[in-house]
Amino acid sequence: MSEFIQWVESNFNTLFSGLGVYVISLIIAAIVAVIGFVRRKKSTSVYKVTQKNIIAGGDVVGRDKG
Repeated sequence: MSEFIQWVESNFNTLFSGLGVYVISLIIAAIVAVIGFVRRKKSTSVYKVTQKNIIAGGDVVGRDKG
């Protein structure tokens, strides 16, 4: 861990310049996108709706019959 701190101290100007902030932002955005993709993938498989032999007792229309 101390090696990482020394590297940050020696590369502070580069790291927090425009290019460094851009690269860090890309890394964070990629991590957030992967987490979002994993959560979305899990949630869609949980809710499955099946319909079998639905029988209506009368007319089935989109509006009231008049």
